[in-house]
Amino acid sequence: MAEEREFRPVAVFDGHRLRCGNRILGPAVVEQRNTTLFVGGSFDMVLDPMGSFLVYRRGREDVLPGALRGGAA
Repeated sequence: MAEEREFRPVAVFDGHRLRCGNRILGPAVVEQRNTTLFVGGSFDMVLDPMGSFLVYRRGREDVLPGALRGGAA
């Protein structure tokens, strides 16, 4: 999917409320007190056990650790 060059509404998530395994499908915005993460329309994101946001190209779940593959938030 090519990225769009126009404004449109997207889902906004509170990054502090996300838990391990939560999956965000782009396009979306994840906000925290100290940062904001934009997940483009060609990407998805999953939260790992250490609280890190793993952003990966849609359809490439194979790059994720086995325990984080599949599912949705």
